[in-house]
Amino acid sequence: MTRAGREILTGANVLFAVPLHWHRQWTRRFNQSTAFAGAISSAGCEQHAQALAGNAASSRAVEDRTSRQCTRAFRVSGERRVDITGRRVVLVDDVLTSSATVDACARALLRAGAAHIDVLVFALVVAPARAPI
Repeated sequence: MTRAGREILTGANVLFAVPLHWHRQWTRRFNQSTAFAGAISSAGCEQHAQALAGNAASSRAVEDRTSRQCTRAFRVSGERRVDITGRRVVLVDDVLTSSATVDACARALLRAGAAHIDVLVFALVVAPARAPI
């Protein structure tokens, strides 16, 4: 990921991992995104901080098999806004499916004052081609 994201990591000021809901974190005992962000930050990014947090049980309502809603599911704690305001942020996630989660995280970071946000993911889920009817 460090090699693939070299261009966006070069100008980044801060690196954040997409957080898990506390219950999912507790059952899994780890967060893949945090592990990736830790490895990337040790390879040269200036700072690795955890500022994002889930609001509630991530209002992830499944509308259909390809769409998820994560509106206002994440927030930035007040003491962490200073890490974000006016800075270039790289948001790290393990798998990008519908992009609803990274979109919600990016919106929270923008509300907190981030100047620019890039997203670096380990894997991208590509929808299979639909057969014509």
